[in-house]
Amino acid sequence: MFDFISKLLGNKARQNQTMTPDEAPCACSEAIQSGDTVAANSADDKSSRILNNSGVESDPSPLPSIQEIIDKVPDPIYFKDRNSRFIMVNKALAEGVYSLSSPAQAVGRTDFDFFSQNQAGQFYENEQTIIRTGEPLIDREENKVWPDGRVTWFLTSKFPLKDRDGAIIGTWGISRDIKRQKQTEAELAMSEMKFRQAQKMEALGQLSGGIAHDFKNMLSIILGSGQLIQVRLQDADSEIKNHIDMLIDATTRATDLTQKLLTFGRKETYDVVPIEMNDVVHSVIGLLKYTLDKNIRVVECLNAPRSTVLGEYIQLQNALLNLAINARDAMPAGGVLTFATDEILPGQRLSESGHQAIETGGYLRITVTDTGCGMDDQTKLRAFEPFFTTKEIGKGTGLGLSSVYGTVKSHNGIIELESELKKGTAFKIFLPRIQKTELNPVPEKPIPVKASGRVLIIDDEEDLRIIFSQFLDLLGYSSITFRDGMEAVAYYSEHHAEIDALIIDNVMPNLDGLECVKRIKRINKKAKILISSGYNLFSDTQQIITSGISGFVQKPIQVNELARTLSEVLAKK
Repeated sequence: MFDFISKLLGNKARQNQTMTPDEAPCACSEAIQSGDTVAANSADDKSSRILNNSGVESDPSPLPSIQEIIDKVPDPIYFKDRNSRFIMVNKALAEGVYSLSSPAQAVGRTDFDFFSQNQAGQFYENEQTIIRTGEPLIDREENKVWPDGRVTWFLTSKFPLKDRDGAIIGTWGISRDIKRQKQTEAELAMSEMKFRQAQKMEALGQLSGGIAHDFKNMLSIILGSGQLIQVRLQDADSEIKNHIDMLIDATTRATDLTQKLLTFGRKETYDVVPIEMNDVVHSVIGLLKYTLDKNIRVVECLNAPRSTVLGEYIQLQNALLNLAINARDAMPAGGVLTFATDEILPGQRLSESGHQAIETGGYLRITVTDTGCGMDDQTKLRAFEPFFTTKEIGKGTGLGLSSVYGTVKSHNGIIELESELKKGTAFKIFLPRIQKTELNPVPEKPIPVKASGRVLIIDDEEDLRIIFSQFLDLLGYSSITFRDGMEAVAYYSEHHAEIDALIIDNVMPNLDGLECVKRIKRINKKAKILISSGYNLFSDTQQIITSGISGFVQKPIQVNELARTLSEVLAKK
């Protein structure tokens, strides 16, 4: 840069062919102060000759002025006096940055005429430091906010401006527009942050799902024992019955809480059927009419003509209810809660985040918007984490939004959050649309009063084996239990003719549920097998289904559900 300026100074540079980089701004300052052009003589003196130190004639043609030369530089350039007043700027700065009609309009003015007090003050301090110390400021990134709201980014270098004697008489500087570079960096940083957040959510899902699975096993034992006591103490006094009812009720509520963790971890088992989401939204609004305060107005905008998705009705309904509860809590003084649906056609961009609707049927977008207090950036980052809550202690579990996240992900969907403090919040759910199909409802079969048959149980939890066995005895079945899949397969290979059905835990050491099913099927292709689990990973579930299982037994075990499922399985030929 110094060499460049030296070459631009015409006769000032020619007077000293050994000019150093530090002397370049000195010559520049003299030219600026004197108003000289770069030519040694005026343009009118055609016959004059310019001589350098060695006596060699130089080019007699006039050269452009410093102003003309720096105007051709695309980067903003300025020269200031000791009071940080502009004494010269180029067009790139005057017109491109300050929106002036000419560079001359900047002369005599300061940064305080163009920037906020804080920013202009910072620039002034930097320049005064350069004048005081003589040290340049190199490659400083400057983020400038203009009165009209524009935001610019420049990479700026500033230097002392010296006279011929080396005295500092001001500063000069050059800036390069790096706004596009900063935007790219910001986009990359945002992508990286989203990737890390997705990884963290996946890890939290795996952790919470694993904990919830073990917890469900314990709840199965508590609930099962309570139900057995309830059946066998039917003649007990009312106080004992009340205690049993309280035990079962508390266990059931703990099961619901555990289910939310499993939903977040996307490890729950559910029946997938075609559902009209417009109907789900309408049902949620119907429920909210009886629970929301009167100062919250609910608006329904169901604009999607086709809203069929593949999913589980209750889970999707609960997800929308959780969003509504979150919106209610954000509007203690009242406001507007809006539910909207619309279509995203195949290939159309889902949102500003860049997701593309690449599925054959496109996507359905469900938007839940409130006019509440909104969220700051830190809260938005953690909104879907399990147990994270901004509510007072005892006012929330922190599992509402995490279960919504899990439900959407388990339905192969996308959920996005947009929020700003004091301006409200919008949750956008994108679910793959399918073509509407007609479903024939399956009539619910009554629970058999008494049954018969022999059931083989495989579960590594001893207490669960006991509960299963006692439930089956209560229903009229006989049973044999094994803690290990290897032992059970060996027994079944010799006694399969005596076994009417098998109940196999999906998660076991040594031999898991899937491998156990495969080996049983190799022994007897017609074996009637139920998988027992607190959750099932989606990929495992698909493999187990294709392996030929007959049904699921969901933990915690409910005696009525076990009775119904076994009855249906044994009734099939």
